[in-house]
Amino acid sequence: MKKIRVLFAIAAMLTLTLMGCGGSGSGASDNTVSLTILQTSDLHDHAGGYGSAASYSPMVTGNDTVVGGYARLAAYILGVKSQIGTDNVLLCDSGDFTMGTVYTMTLPSSSPLAFMYFTLMGYDAITIGNHETDLGPAELASFITAAQANTASPFSIPIVASNMNPNTSTEISTLLNNGTIVKSLIITKAGIKIGILGQLGPNAVFDSPNASPLTFVNYNDPAYTAELQTQVNALRNSGAQLVVLLSHEGFKVSGGYATGNDAYIADHVSGIDVILSGHLHINQTAVKTAANTNNTILVEPGQYGEYIARLDLKVDKTSGKINSYTSTNVLIDDTISGNAWMNSLVNEVNSSLNTALVPAFNALFGSTSGVSSILDTVAINGTAINGIAITQESITPGFTVGESVLGNLAADSYRNAINGIWASTYASYGATAANAAMTVATGDANLVQIGFVPGGVIRDPLAVEAGTISFADLYAVLPLGGDPSDSSALGYPLLTTYIKAADIYTIVGISLSMGMDLTHSGLNADSDYYINFAGIYVIVYANPANSVTGLGYDVYLCPTDNNTSSPNSGMNGNIPTGVGTFINPGNTTILYKISTDLYTLMMMYEVENISSYVVNTYDAAGNLLPQYGAVGNRVYTSASGTTMRGWQSIEAWSWAAGAHATSNLSIAGYTSAAPSRVQLQP
Repeated sequence: MKKIRVLFAIAAMLTLTLMGCGGSGSGASDNTVSLTILQTSDLHDHAGGYGSAASYSPMVTGNDTVVGGYARLAAYILGVKSQIGTDNVLLCDSGDFTMGTVYTMTLPSSSPLAFMYFTLMGYDAITIGNHETDLGPAELASFITAAQANTASPFSIPIVASNMNPNTSTEISTLLNNGTIVKSLIITKAGIKIGILGQLGPNAVFDSPNASPLTFVNYNDPAYTAELQTQVNALRNSGAQLVVLLSHEGFKVSGGYATGNDAYIADHVSGIDVILSGHLHINQTAVKTAANTNNTILVEPGQYGEYIARLDLKVDKTSGKINSYTSTNVLIDDTISGNAWMNSLVNEVNSSLNTALVPAFNALFGSTSGVSSILDTVAINGTAINGIAITQESITPGFTVGESVLGNLAADSYRNAINGIWASTYASYGATAANAAMTVATGDANLVQIGFVPGGVIRDPLAVEAGTISFADLYAVLPLGGDPSDSSALGYPLLTTYIKAADIYTIVGISLSMGMDLTHSGLNADSDYYINFAGIYVIVYANPANSVTGLGYDVYLCPTDNNTSSPNSGMNGNIPTGVGTFINPGNTTILYKISTDLYTLMMMYEVENISSYVVNTYDAAGNLLPQYGAVGNRVYTSASGTTMRGWQSIEAWSWAAGAHATSNLSIAGYTSAAPSRVQLQP
């Protein structure tokens, strides 16, 4: 009850701060008014900033490398509103404001922090991103409804979703019917009527496997571009002098000009003055297309609140025409002293999370570990300020995407945390009990031989300040998703299944082709599609004829792990310290037990629907499973049906690999100097 009163007091003070922001259109002259647009996107619940969580000190400047964070964002936003007047600032967000840190855990509560932030900052409009649908439309609707009922700061910001169709989602239909979600919006700023639209673009829709039954009109399809034009025209006919599109799709820049799907809209739909883009996590100040057909301005603010996109416009107050503009993407770093009230709010949430996570701390680290806070150290890596960060940066020579230290840690976690169930039970009770525990966890007593984690599931790097890595830091590496069958925690559940040699080569081939572009397929290298692995290594040949398989790459099980304290002791390890066992793609009898997460398994199955690749899965007896047949093979941490999540695996394995935060993770092999899992040969 005390915490609720504290949250209410903080919310009230922030509201009073906003109410005090006056102004009369500074910079206005003759028939021109000044309007400033501020945009965030892809915040992904980074309330505590992007970087080492425990070192984040927003009320002190010059002493950390963390960027973003609600307190610093609040200070900048409120500062701009105070300087030029709230009425002269249009504040918007382009989606993916949830899913990414421990603060996502507040979503199912009565005080979802992301929604509170929007309310307290006085956002004018937001749109949804693909990650808002990670838990499905019904859950999204429940989060929004809870935010609206929050007594400290009830959520009332318009959610603009112009191309969304609810279909049979009654929960989303209710929000559309009551005006919480709108197709379009007209608001007045600086005396100018501004029409606002919002879209989830086609690439973002592809990344939304749990959005069904929601569907989204593809404005980039020429057959439907006219539908967006109709919406723009309707806004203009209703008096909008300026039109802004919030787009969760994005654009890239080539030769100084915008390219990609949002650039297509800029050239093919007239009457849109500004496109505020997101989704690609690109930091890009204002650009236009090469054709500049409609004089549309496009901007992107990057990711995680590290930047705010700022557009300062001079607008003709009669016609709404933009006469001139300046564009700055403002770095939100520790040169900015944070807002004290927002910092207090985040600290209150930290306290609540610490209390709620006591069972998780005890289960992962032991009741005597001393870990009692999301900011407590659970691993170490390096000893100096700004030490050796563990990232997805490629350590494969000559390739911008490839094997990475963080990818190896994530893949090992998927494998080792599961095998650790067998190993820890064996150490205490013997083989019979260990086999029984593994059967409860995975459906059979066999240990996992290979772990797979694509780069797209891995989010934040492990930034190092003073050598420490906190619970919150590790959570942010694998924070996404949820389990439709177990709502006790957030995060994609881990699964096990069996595949054969040909399937291993298919998965590795996809990774090399679509991730590293090693096979020179013409696709751009993309770390989202690079599939990190544990338990195997790959030798790639510049001359395909030199490979045993003739495919240009050969796959091997790693040599036997002889470390008796390893969860993989006596079977193939994770680090190729010698010559391993060749996996023959033509062998159709040997089964390999693998671990991955629900999202990755679904994507493996989806490959069959969009390409010639096929990944088959089998049960322990070798029977072929139907497509999607392995999605029920959850890894259970108890007989009661609680499923293991990706973030739990990396927390537990990092704690174990670092000897309970007493040994550097590099000693456990998490360094670029370790033997490579992707080896290049002539």
